[in-house]
Amino acid sequence: MRTKVTLVLLFLNVALFYYIFQFAPPWAQLQANSAAVLPTQVAAIERLEIRSQSAAPLVFEKRGDTWYVGAPYDWPADRNAIERLINELKLLKHETSFEVSKLPDTGQKLADYGLDPAILTLVLGTGDKRIELKIGTATQVQNRFYVLSPDGTRIHVIGRSLMDALALTPTQLRDPVLVDIPVFEARSLAVQVAAPGNLRVRVARSGQRWMFESPIQTRADKNAVELALNRLRELRVASFCDTPDSRATGLETPSLRLTVEGNQRRVILLLGAPVPIEAKPGVSFAETELFAKLEDRAAVFTVMVDDALLASLRNAQTELRDHRLLDFEPARLTSISLRSPGQPEVALQRLETGAWQVLARQPAETPLPQAADSALVARLIAQLGQLRADTFQSDAPFPADLEQWGFNRPEREVTLTLTPENGSLSGATAAPTITLQIGTTGSDQGKPFAYARVAGPQFIYQVRADILDELSVSARHYRERTLRALPPGARITGLNLTRTTDSSVVFARELATGQTWETALASERPETQAAVIKLLEELRTLRARDFVRDTFTQQPEIDGQPQPWVYQLDVSIALSGAGEENQVTHSVLFLGERQGGTTQLVGSAEFNTLFHATQSFVDATFALTFGTRDPGPPPPHADNAEVKTPKEEAKATNAPSAEKNTPGDKPNGAAPLPAPESTRPVQPAAPAQPAPTAPALPTAKPAAAAR
Repeated sequence: MRTKVTLVLLFLNVALFYYIFQFAPPWAQLQANSAAVLPTQVAAIERLEIRSQSAAPLVFEKRGDTWYVGAPYDWPADRNAIERLINELKLLKHETSFEVSKLPDTGQKLADYGLDPAILTLVLGTGDKRIELKIGTATQVQNRFYVLSPDGTRIHVIGRSLMDALALTPTQLRDPVLVDIPVFEARSLAVQVAAPGNLRVRVARSGQRWMFESPIQTRADKNAVELALNRLRELRVASFCDTPDSRATGLETPSLRLTVEGNQRRVILLLGAPVPIEAKPGVSFAETELFAKLEDRAAVFTVMVDDALLASLRNAQTELRDHRLLDFEPARLTSISLRSPGQPEVALQRLETGAWQVLARQPAETPLPQAADSALVARLIAQLGQLRADTFQSDAPFPADLEQWGFNRPEREVTLTLTPENGSLSGATAAPTITLQIGTTGSDQGKPFAYARVAGPQFIYQVRADILDELSVSARHYRERTLRALPPGARITGLNLTRTTDSSVVFARELATGQTWETALASERPETQAAVIKLLEELRTLRARDFVRDTFTQQPEIDGQPQPWVYQLDVSIALSGAGEENQVTHSVLFLGERQGGTTQLVGSAEFNTLFHATQSFVDATFALTFGTRDPGPPPPHADNAEVKTPKEEAKATNAPSAEKNTPGDKPNGAAPLPAPESTRPVQPAAPAQPAPTAPALPTAKPAAAAR
């Protein structure tokens, strides 16, 4: 019994599933399509024609993946506008509908709904098939419209979203973009200028760079080229010309022919004559409206072009050119050599540690390398990398020009040696070099400049003249300025500054065991304490402002004359900081007199050099050598004559004191006392006459004076 029930239920389930899969889909499809106005074939639409009673037909055609406006102009359609229109057609559904066959029963006809003739007719094509959708007037609610089904049997009432999509003007339906090739896809930019110049310039991408291919072969400015491409992409159609005059547009011989090439496609834009300003009074002076067209399309239009972009394109040979003279990667530099007529060659070499050393290659002498100042070398590399051409003087100079501009004996010649591209100097691959030559200098409207060129191409540039000051040919200019840097555990335990002429001690102090400089200097003047503390800081890290000579001498030249050293500074240094005798070293510096407030010559046999001290060192030593002789600021009345009190004046003249009286008082009714001689203004006496005797002062009684 149970088996029979189970079999019956199983049979019913099978029948139910069969019913669902066989009959439910047609019902669902019928329910989904019951509100559809257009058949499903509209999803593959390839052509769309919009016909109206008051305007010319507007035709859209799909070519590949791009929609074009086929009439009245062959032009790409605006992607957003056409996609919105196609989506509205695909999703078009009615809110209600009724049959056309029942219209006679109500006394109405198609004309009452604006469907005969139709206000708008849409012709949709897929291959050879055509579907017509007629759109009539709006309903009384004013937010719905009547449409006639493609087979003409039903009238549908639809929403107004389709009409909003169709309300766009032809200008709004066209794509305003002229150059649709993005910068990252662009492979070349060609600019052709009309006669009389008839110049053709072409730059092409080469890896990460842009290079000129014509009229010369050289580097292009990557930023300038990509900026020009971006500005071309920003150009938009201002207006279309329905009946253009070929002579007025200037497009028969365009002033500029611009070609942008991308991946297997290119855009050629022709720019003609400017639009008359009288016809466009609102045009900005920073822009020019030009007639233009694309070479592969017949439509003529106008476009607003920035004047700066026009100037850059018309002078592309210089505006798009790389103004940098030297193109190198600083990390690949291995050496820099500098030469000047009559001077030994100066070479800077990078060590494997990354540090630099400098040496002067003297004839018949073995160069002695010295550590180079990394900051100065970095500045030199930066100046070379940033050297720019102010003017492109000549791209094909004559030999006479090269001699006139000083390249037969250049003022500077800088050679940069780089590692090869593979980063290895071994094997047959030679290290690439770049040679920069600086010729004579000149002046253009008061602005000095120098002629320069790079070995290889014969391009001559004008560069700033002060680059010669940056390219010093003195090896000591690049020397490491730090002569000594004591380790953290080292201490300076003694200073002894003496005058060399008489061995007199200017300042001397030795630290006792465990003593600090603060306690050792406690009895000194504050000025002396500050000077010694500053001098100790300078001696811990001894630096030269600049070097004067690479060897030490006991008779340095000061102001062109050999002169002995004025001071000797002995420094005791405890390397471990414990102060043991066997760990104390001594360092001696010889000092000259301070010159001009900022210059003091220092000599060291230990470092075998003469150098100018830093300003802090100069100030500290000057405070010790001259501080005790400094008279300080003058007294407040130093410029006035000595003034004596009335008591002192009376004592000097054996007269009673009248200090209680002032000039103008009348003791006991007497006449006013004259002012003392010492308080009177001193008048110079005539040289030919003896000075008159001063009149005797009237004697006043003490009591009267007291009153």
